[in-house]
Order: sequence, then C-alpha cells, then structure tokens
Amino acid sequence: MNINTCCFTDRIALTRENRILPAACSMITANMNALTAYLPQLHIVEREYYDGLKSERRKQSYLLGRVAAKNALAAIAPENKPDSVFIGFGVFHFPVVKGLKTPNLQVSISHTGNIGVALAFEEEHPMGIDMEKVDDDHIDAIRDHISEQERALISACGIALSIGCTIVWSMKEAVSKVLRTGMTADFIVLEIDSLQRNGMFYEGTFKYLKQYKAVVIYVNEHACAVALPKKTQFPLLNFFNAFSAVTQKI
Repeated sequence: MNINTCCFTDRIALTRENRILPAACSMITANMNALTAYLPQLHIVEREYYDGLKSERRKQSYLLGRVAAKNALAAIAPENKPDSVFIGFGVFHFPVVKGLKTPNLQVSISHTGNIGVALAFEEEHPMGIDMEKVDDDHIDAIRDHISEQERALISACGIALSIGCTIVWSMKEAVSKVLRTGMTADFIVLEIDSLQRNGMFYEGTFKYLKQYKAVVIYVNEHACAVALPKKTQFPLLNFFNAFSAVTQKI
C-alpha cells in the first residue's frame, strides 16, 4: 500500500436468517495535496460547501468522508456517477444521500487525521461506523462519560484505561450514528453492558439498545467500530486488515 494515497473498498454481504442484504465498506488515506485529485467527484452542491470551508483541516476531513462514502456507494450501485450523488446533512448533521438512481441507500462516515472510512447500506438495515485515535489530550473528557460498569468491563479485558475508553467511545459514537442523533443522545442510553476481547478485535453490546452490537478493531493507537443489528452476520476481516496495514504506517 502507498500511504500517500490508498483506497480500499469491499462489497460485503449482510446475512440475517434467510436474507442477504448488500453493503460495502471503504477507506481512503491521503494528504490534502493528493485529495484535490478527487474534487471532480463532488456534486455541485458539495463543491459549493467545500469551497466555503475556511480551514484546510475541515476541507481535508470533508473530502476524506465524501470520497470514502462515494466509493462505498459505487460498490453497491455502480450505475451512479460520483458527481451526480449529493451527500448532504440531516438536522443532527448525519449524512443523507440524494440523487441516486438506486433508491434507499445511505451511508455512515468517519474520519481522523489522514484517514476516512465509510459504510454504505440499504436503509432497512441501519449501520454506523466511527474511528478514533487514542489522544491523551482528550482522554479526560472521554473518561467523564464512561460509567463504573464500563470501567470494570475495560479492566476485565486487561487493557489500559485510555485504550479502553477510546474503544468504548468509538462503540457509542457508532451506535449514535445508527440512531442518527450523534452524541447529542443521553450517554446513559448509549451505555455498553458487555465487552469481549479477541486479539485485536472487541465485541460489545448495549444496555438499553439491546437490538444492536458493535465490533471494534484496535490497532496502532486507532479504534474503528461498526455498530449494527445484533443478529446480523457480516464479513469485515478484509476491511479491518486494510485498516491495520494503513495505521501501521502512520
């Protein structure tokens, strides 16, 4: 992989009892100079929004998210040209896909540093993705929103509190995106009640949102969580392997 510009996209099958639903995951890592090559993929409304952004950091995060999301959408619905698809904002700033020839597809987006990740899925099967980097400057604020029960779960996994808080926070962010509230939801509602470690992977469930689960990879000081319905089986190993390879080089 070339860390200066790396794209990974994988179409995945979501298995539920006797049904299989299409979805896709995508990741891009690139610096701002490399990202400008993707500007032609923006819808005219997206380009107007991008041009109105004042900081390079916000422009970079916006492009990372939009490129990853459009790559994921193209894996499910390749008949749609990227510049004809408009990914706008809902009232709580969640992404809303418009302009697709294929109806009822939506996305979830996250980004940090030079990495952008996205999921594309049918509306009937909601999912959320979040990515976090362990940051000592922010860990105190995160710790304030971690319950005693969650701290006990972290301790039982045998990991440092700063890492555990980042993993749990990414789970909560991911499921808040499923709810389309973001972190405006009461943190009590997002509390987890189980956390198991399996190598670099973690799986958790939620105390009050019992119909959902979250699967997390933690590697090289980065956590990436996917939240989805508990009974869904899904293959994310290729995506997580790509995520691991990219974060090793950052």
